Amino acid sequence: MEAAATWIAFAASVGTILQLSGEVIKYIEAATEAVDERQSLRNRIIATSDVLRLLETRAKLDGRKPIMNALNAPHGPFDQFRAILETLKEDLRPAGTSTVRLAERVTWYFSQHKVNKMVSAIEHFKTLFSLALQNETL
Repeated sequence: MEAAATWIAFAASVGTILQLSGEVIKYIEAATEAVDERQSLRNRIIATSDVLRLLETRAKLDGRKPIMNALNAPHGPFDQFRAILETLKEDLRPAGTSTVRLAERVTWYFSQHKVNKMVSAIEHFKTLFSLALQNETL
């Protein structure tokens, strides 16, 4: 029974992260300007989401309870990655429907430094999730 609860919590966390990733990707694709920066950020999020999908499938098949618990621990990797995505979503999401806000929505306003920092953080989590996929222990 405990294994089922672990799996349900793990799957729910992965599902939430994947949904949030999709929303952030949608906002990134709606923006204009800074094509290279947007593509880099979008591609890192997609790659990390792909690793999470594989990890979810493997965890379900193998019953990797230690990995699931470690990744889904309070303030653990899933919570930290979710926080990055929520920050991106908040920064990119249009606040309303006014003409001014719609114009802001399609303008990319992140500096190169901030984009590099976000890409690096996302890459860190992709690497961590990839290691979890390959190994039984973190």
